[in-house]
Amino acid sequence: HRSQVLRLIATCLLIFMALSNCSSGTDHGVKQTKPQEEVLYSSYCKGCHGKEGTLMLGGAANLKYSRLGVEDIIQVVTEGRGTMAAFSTQLTEAEIELLAAYVKSLQKN
Repeated sequence: HRSQVLRLIATCLLIFMALSNCSSGTDHGVKQTKPQEEVLYSSYCKGCHGKEGTLMLGGAANLKYSRLGVEDIIQVVTEGRGTMAAFSTQLTEAEIELLAAYVKSLQKN
């Protein structure tokens, strides 16, 4: 009896894991990926600014209330500011532009 319960639990876990990897069902098994700007933000910014830009860890700005334009954000990401490192050697210009547009989208209107 115990082995049947364990098998049932294992089966349920496998089904749950398979379903959690599925999306709405309209992609016919093609895995959905995050847009590149979200991946960049998660990789380089989320640790200090948080998912929504409001974490403010280690002196990081609250991006939600920032009034910087895209060009200014590009400059900050490229050159750094305060305790924030410059990312000009880690990111391409195109990646910085994508990232700046994403950061701008986090701002409260």
